[in-house]
Formats: sequence, structure tokens, C-alpha cells
Amino acid sequence: MPISKPYSSGARGLSPGKASLALRYKNHKLLITNFFNAFIMKKFTVFGAALLLGLAVNVQAQEVEYPASASTDLFDFAPWDNEALLVLFANAADEGRKYPTPEEFEAAGFNLDLEFSRSHVRPAAIMEDSAKNIVEGVYPTRRLWMNIPTGQGDLIGGYPSSEFHNDVYSMWNYTNLFGAWNHSILQAPGSWADAAHKNGTHMFSGIKFFESWTPGGTSDEYVKFITTKNEDGSFRYVDALLNALLYLGLDGINYNFEDQGYRETDVVNFHKALYKRAKEIGFDSFHIGIYTSNSTLSAGYADALYGTTKTGKTADLMLNYSGGDFSYGIQPSVRAAETAMGTADGLYAGVWMVHMNRNWSRLVANDEAKRCGVCLWGEHKVSRIFQYTIGNSLMELQSNYQELLEKVFSGSNRTPLNRPAISNMPGAFQVSNSVGTANQLNNFCGLAEFIPERTAIQGDLPFNTNFTLGNGDFYAYKGKKTLGSWYNMGQQDYVPTYRWVIYNTGTENLSTDIKAEFTHEDAYIGGSALRLKGTPTSTGADVWLYRAKLNVSAGNPKAKIAVKTGVEGTNASNLYLILRKFDDSNWLEFPVGNLAGATWEEKEIALTGLNAGDVIEYIGFRVKGSAANDDYKIMIGQLMLSDDRAASTPASIDGESIIAEVKEETTSSLSVKLTWEVDPTGFSPARKDYGMIYNDEVNIDHFELFYKNGEEGRVSEVGRTSTWSAYIGNIQFENENDDPYVGIRSVSKDMKTYSPIEWVHIARSTETLPEASSSQYPPTYINTASDGYQTALKIRFIEELTTTGATQNINYSRSDSVGGDNYVYAEDCVLKVEQGQQIKLHLDAYGNGVMNEDEPGYDKETNDNLKYCFGMGYIDWDINYQFDASEGSDEVVFECGQLNAGTPAIADGIDFTIDVPEDAAVGATRLRIVFSDAWFPHPGPTGATSKGFSIDFPVEVSGSNPGREPAASYTEFRDQGIADEPEMNEVSGIENVVNGENGLASVSSMYPTVTSDMIYFNNVEKAWIYTADGQFVKFLKNNPESANVSDLSAGVYVVKMQNGRVIRNQKMIKK
Repeated sequence: MPISKPYSSGARGLSPGKASLALRYKNHKLLITNFFNAFIMKKFTVFGAALLLGLAVNVQAQEVEYPASASTDLFDFAPWDNEALLVLFANAADEGRKYPTPEEFEAAGFNLDLEFSRSHVRPAAIMEDSAKNIVEGVYPTRRLWMNIPTGQGDLIGGYPSSEFHNDVYSMWNYTNLFGAWNHSILQAPGSWADAAHKNGTHMFSGIKFFESWTPGGTSDEYVKFITTKNEDGSFRYVDALLNALLYLGLDGINYNFEDQGYRETDVVNFHKALYKRAKEIGFDSFHIGIYTSNSTLSAGYADALYGTTKTGKTADLMLNYSGGDFSYGIQPSVRAAETAMGTADGLYAGVWMVHMNRNWSRLVANDEAKRCGVCLWGEHKVSRIFQYTIGNSLMELQSNYQELLEKVFSGSNRTPLNRPAISNMPGAFQVSNSVGTANQLNNFCGLAEFIPERTAIQGDLPFNTNFTLGNGDFYAYKGKKTLGSWYNMGQQDYVPTYRWVIYNTGTENLSTDIKAEFTHEDAYIGGSALRLKGTPTSTGADVWLYRAKLNVSAGNPKAKIAVKTGVEGTNASNLYLILRKFDDSNWLEFPVGNLAGATWEEKEIALTGLNAGDVIEYIGFRVKGSAANDDYKIMIGQLMLSDDRAASTPASIDGESIIAEVKEETTSSLSVKLTWEVDPTGFSPARKDYGMIYNDEVNIDHFELFYKNGEEGRVSEVGRTSTWSAYIGNIQFENENDDPYVGIRSVSKDMKTYSPIEWVHIARSTETLPEASSSQYPPTYINTASDGYQTALKIRFIEELTTTGATQNINYSRSDSVGGDNYVYAEDCVLKVEQGQQIKLHLDAYGNGVMNEDEPGYDKETNDNLKYCFGMGYIDWDINYQFDASEGSDEVVFECGQLNAGTPAIADGIDFTIDVPEDAAVGATRLRIVFSDAWFPHPGPTGATSKGFSIDFPVEVSGSNPGREPAASYTEFRDQGIADEPEMNEVSGIENVVNGENGLASVSSMYPTVTSDMIYFNNVEKAWIYTADGQFVKFLKNNPESANVSDLSAGVYVVKMQNGRVIRNQKMIKK
């Protein structure tokens, strides 16, 4: 099976791909080669080669190259042996504590990244009112369990990064449980849990995976562990597991338990004991999710898999799919559940969403079927919805991902108001770019047919949203760029209750005049915005966004709205804010008014008609009036509703708790990871004895992240988050003499006051730093979170590429793998062409095109080559330093490959014809060729490929014809110039520098980098040593000056060193 095949059909419709997970979860002390540094050009080091090839390292000192910032290669999941973590919590309980001390965590190797798995957002309560459901007749308390991964990749998926094209799941408004399927238990990303919790969704901490038929996949060791008992007969790890979950802020454990261990009496009793104890301590969001080989719940299995009124609850149960489809046994399973527990709330009918042609009608066969929840499973390392999104560029992929989510949930027409009838053949789920999104899932009723929408927006004003999804190809502060691409679900705003509900004003008739969508093309704060477009009418169209229960607790209610049309000069916004009071059918309308120009503009509007004591239930916008044409577009980048409630101060950042780890440093850029704690003095957190402080308990809504160059430098906001951790990637320096400071402050729930900014000074490395890429073209690189990327690095590359017919032709060849980003800039192979020339291009990938083992020439070692990819060629004919990949563009000069299949010609030799346009701009430009796995969407000319390969060639165009003008990009319509400095408290002492003496700390270092016995340290307070496969092996404290490593096996290690508040890493080779 080629690495590009993520699944195949198997017996019982089960995915054989699951087999690999058993070993993965049995021993998941994995090195995760982190893709945070994908935006710089890196050298392929001996360390990287050893990781990829699995070789023992025995090299001479002069053969080794070390990048100055070695920490880019390690994301610290090494300590995440969940049994070992539970042992830490159990040992703490033995001493009367509910969680380990910082020193105990530190000694076990947890020095930074544990905080990235923590959520400090309390799970919100959902509001349900069947009379107000948009879809009539839907069972009012039916639940949805999305048993899918977070982000992309094992263990690392969903963690913050610089990767713009990432999974920003946004349909929490229908989701009760989220599976975190690509994480081991206790390891799900806190940023995702925050996004889930604020919308009332519970987040599993990860999954334990068992399959009896897979070598090493049985549950024997785990069963032995969890059934360990204390002397009094109680289970040793009940309190430990609950305490760990409460410490992390996660909501339970998820099982793929296709083994018989779950039926053992002690296992059943352990699970029941967890629920019993969780109830005793008020852990109301606790869940055990289980999925076995059973597709029907019977009386004989009810106690082991679900529970009984007599013995208590055991688990939430997903009925295994039958042949990939919903079980035939939904109705008898509901009867069994209700007989056993008195309710079927907690029973879910499972389906494998490898495609969507399933028996959806079984979900509404009768009232019994309607009382069963729904569980969508798919797949191991990336959600099928995200995987099946298509597009010609990263921007288009992100837009189409939200559109596909809307089709899955709201129906093919992207509105629950106009759903196709229930069909068991709702259309193709996975399609190629040539088929297009219009023909993707084009007859699906949507999950809204079966599941009611939910809302968790309640409490006192203010309410604020920037319509941020959690990512962006830039970070905007008040419309202007302050940082490059980013990804952090901890910045995702409340998702709309309705996607999308748009009525003709004054009616309950669907409007077709106005459409709503999320866009990343521009942003006011963050990386995305809400866009309304269409044709305004004199009667109007009402865009319902949120159902809520927001109390106006003080006088002078007002709204702040940031909008942008892009139209020069004074122009009508045609936009109105509309609000409805609780149980009042009349809308209050507030005009936004005219705009002064094309840039972002803030409007403050008095909410006349609302008074203290009123409750706001519905929030939306009305588009009404006339437009100059039918191409009306307006972006909304902020909506804040507030009143004159008294301001109160949030808890401050504990400056001494801040740790900044340098993840990448070049002469012109810096990337850092941050963790911190807050000072709860004056507050009374309810779970403080568990080590958990929720943000709202200490009057914190979120945190803001800042950068400045020098102690007196201009301050830029570069991020926001609800987590107590952050990644700030690819900070661009003004010059090599920049003196970087990063800062953090908390923002109060009233959003009127801030804590002092706590600054950390990052002393520049004294090593020779690598140069960042000077290319004006956006990068292309392999996604190191993709399953199988290591194999791709070895055998997926172009072996030969030649051209004929040009003024100067390319004659490129190589026989060795590329490594690193699997990207080559062939700067010595310049293609010189003239306007109007016709060029022939021939390429031949490494290996051959033979795909079947029984065919002559089949080579197992090289079979998984580029023939299992889509290939696209681009030339920037207008020299605007972008490749126009849109449909019909002549900058797409060739393509090859086919969906979910191999194309032998790619590896046997394939030919293309390239016509140089008569109006091609004269000058230096570029040919880019990007291959990406054919089982996943092609990313377009930039960004991360899935197990792919990319190569660039310089191109020089000559000729006498006038050249085409550079095409305008959406980036040119963004507001230009330097962003405003953030609002500051008008009090003294708003800034504190917390890093060492006078705010400074010396750079830590280690030498020699190749050794057989001793290593020595400069400026190191403590250090951790990890093996190349990510295992923690040694902890050094108390300002070590040296360490004897002669007891370590020969190989490559990473030494992590802390001095003051800053951590740096170096690689060490032990001979």
C-alpha cells in the first residue's frame, strides 16, 4: 500500500489503517519534528538525517553542522506517557495533594509544553429551548459527538503554529462531544478545548486504542495498570485520573476498545468508580467515551458499555458502524439503554464518514431512533472534512473548508432554512479540483436535520467578537499587519449560532439577496472577518447570527462595530445592527451609517431602546438600501455590545512564572513559545487545590501578546489567546541589531481594564545565525505532521527535468534525496525564454511507474514515489511575486495526477508544453513545481504539501511586447502602514521586565557539541536532555557547570537549557 493511501476498504467496513494506531498509542514517546520553522530555509543536518533514516550516528566533529537555534526540531511530547503522568498524580495523592509540584513535573521532563495541553476556560452551560429551534421537529435534546482529530498529525495536531492552512473547526453550535482522536489521553491541545468550552462543547483529552487482532494492540497492560488497587481495595488511579483531567481542564477519556478488556469486572468497576467520584467532586463535564466492535447495545453488554440505574454509569457509547454505515440496531439499542439506565442520553449511532452515502434515514425511522445521539468518526490524523476540502490556493482552501463544514452541518445550500430532503445518496464527499465545490456534497440534508443548534452565550454584557476563526495568513491589529501567518484556536471567537439563517426582513422567508461567509482575505483583529455580499433591497435582508441571554446590567448600552467596504470616498454601508429582547418578536434596528472611505472604520452606536435590566436574545445584521451595483460586499471585523458596568481589574500575570523558549532564530527573525501563570491574589478559585484556575474566576477574558524592539520600542499587538501559553512565530526584525522583547497582559471580563504588561527580554544569540530566505516568493515545503512524510523525504523528488525550445534550457538532475523541507531552489538552472515561445518540458521522478508487485521492474523500496501525487507547475508571468492558481489562469502551466490513484508516467517520464504569453512581463521571474499526495487536496503553489516535493527554477523573460501589469492581490486591498499601538492603561507602572538582573539574561550554551563523556555549560540554571526519538533521559539542576554523559548510548540528543526566563536548545552528538 503506498504511503499516500490513508485507508482502504476492509472487513466489516473497518479501516485497516487503525492497526498502526495500536502501536502508536502503546508507545507514543515520539519525537515530533515540528513544522513551526517552515518559513525559513533550513539546512538538512546530520540530526535530521538520523531521525529520518533511523540511523545510529557515528560522525567526526568536522562533519556536523548545527543551526544556531536547535530547538525547532523538538516539540516536547516526550514525557507524555500517560501512565507515567498518572503515576505522578497518584504519588501526589499519597502525600495529600491533588497534583504534582512544579519540581516533580520538572524532574519528569515537563518543563514547558504541559501548559499547551491545559484549558483554563470553564465548560459553558448550553441553553436549550425547543420552541426556538430553527428546524421544526428535530428531537430537542439529541446530541452530536464528533469523534475526529484536532488539526493535522499525531499528537501535534491542533497545537499553535505558524501554519495558516490548518483545521479551524467552527461548528461547535451543533457539537456536544469532541473526540481529539489524534492524541493520547491527557494530551489534547488546550487551545482546542478552550474553543470547545466557550461554546458549551466537552473535549476528550485523547484516546486509548486497542485492537485484539493487531500485534501489540491488546489492552492487557493498560487493564493491569488501571485496575491496580490500594490496600483498602479502592482503585489507585481513579482520583489520579480525575485530578489530572481537572488540572488540565479536559473532560474525559476516549476509547477505541476493540478488544475484550472492557468487559472485565475490574475494568467496568473502574469506569463506574470514575463517574461516581466525578459526581462527588462536581466534575460535571466528565465523560468516558467508548467504541467497541459492537454495533448494537444488548442487555448482556449494557452494564459493561453503558451502565445501569443500579450500578451506575459506565460510559457514553458509540455504536460501531456496520459496513461503515449506521447500525441496523439503533432502535433495539435505544430500548436496551432506556431499560438499563432510564435514558438513551449517552448512546450514539456511529458512522464512518469516509464518504457520506449512508443510511441517514435510519436516524429518523421512528421516535426511538430519534432519541439516539449521532457520532461521526473519521479519521486518525486529520478530519475527513478538512482532508476533502479542495482549492487552488491556501486562501481558497480555507474558504472552501468553512463552506464544506456548512454543507455537512447546515445542508448543501449552507442554510438550515433550505435543506434538501433526506437522501441516503447525498453526493460525492471527496472530489477533485476539476469537479469543483459546486458538485461536492450537493444533495445533503445536513446534520441540522437531526441535531438542534445550541448556544452558550449568556451572562452580563459585554459581548465581543472579531469573527476570528483561529488562524490567518497575517495577524491584524485594527486592520494593519503586525505579524505573519499564525494558527491558534485559543483565539477563536464565539461561533455563530446560525450558519446561515437569512430572512427577508419582517418575514420568515429565506432571503436569496444576501449571502454570509467567513473570509481570511482581510481582518480587523486577528486573521478573519465576516463578509456579507449580494444585492441590498429597500425591504432588507436579516442575517441572524447569535441566540443569547445577555443582561444589560448598567446604563448607556452601546455597540462598537468595525466595518470595511473597500470603496473609496464616502459610501453607504447599507448595514444595520439588529437586536431582539428576550421573548420579544420585534427587532430593534441601529444604522451603521455612511463610511468615510475604503479602509477599516470603527463605529460607535448608542443602543437606544435598551435599558438596564433588559436581556438581549438575538443578535444580527440587516442589509437594506440600494447599492451602485449587485456586487455589494461589506466586511465586519468587530462587534462589541457593552454598557457602563463598573470596570474591575483582572488578575495580573505572574512575571516570575513566564518561560520563553526560542524556537527559531535567524539574522532577521525570531519565533518563541511562551507559558505563564496568573497571580490569583484577591480571588477565590474553586479548583485551586486541583491546580486549576479558570480565567473567569480571576476576572480574565483573554490575554494579549506584544512585541517591541528595545526597551523603549514601539509596541505591537501580535496575538491574543485564552490559554496560558502561546506561540509567536516568525517575528520579523527591522535589522540584525533588533533587541527583542515579548510581552503579555490579561484583559478583564468587562474589556475595559488590563493588567500591567510583563515583558521578557530575549537576548540575541551570540552564535553565527542562519540567514532567513530573501526570496520574495511565499515558501512551499513538506508538512511534517503528515503521516508518512519521512518516507516521502527519502524517495519523493524529481530525478530529471529538462526543457527544449527555450533560449536557454534547463538540464537538471539529481539522484539523492533532498530532505529538510523537501524543497529545492535550483538557482543554477536558469530558464531563459522569449515572449511567444513554446517550450517543451520533460520530467521524470525518482523510481519508476510500476505499481503492482507482480509486474516486472517493481521496486518495493522506491514504489511510493511521486507517481502517487498531484503535480502542478506555475510561472509568475506578471512578476507580482505570486502564482495565480485560480481556475483558467495561464500561470498554471501544467498539471498531472489523479485523485486517489497513481500516475505511472510521472515516474516513467512525462512531457508538457508551456506557451509563453505574448504579454509576459519582461524580467526575472520563477517556475515552481509542486507535488502533493493524491489522496489529499493539492495546496496550490504555496504552503505545506502532503508528503510532497517542490522545486523552483529561475526564469528570465525577454521580448519587445508590452508586458502585462502585475495583477492586484487581495493583500493590496488590506489597510497599509504601521499598526496603531495597543490601548494602554493610563496608570504608572504598566510595564515590567521580568527576565533576570535589570531585565536581562545571558544566552545559555553548551559545549562541545560532539563528545564521548563530558559536556560543559555557560549561563545555565537547569537543563534537560532528550534522545533523538524524543525520550527524556536526564535532568540537571542547581546551575550545572558540566555533566558526564558517558552513560548515554551513542546517538543524537537535544539539550534544553534554561537561564532566567528564557530556554534555548542545542544538539549534542554522543560518540
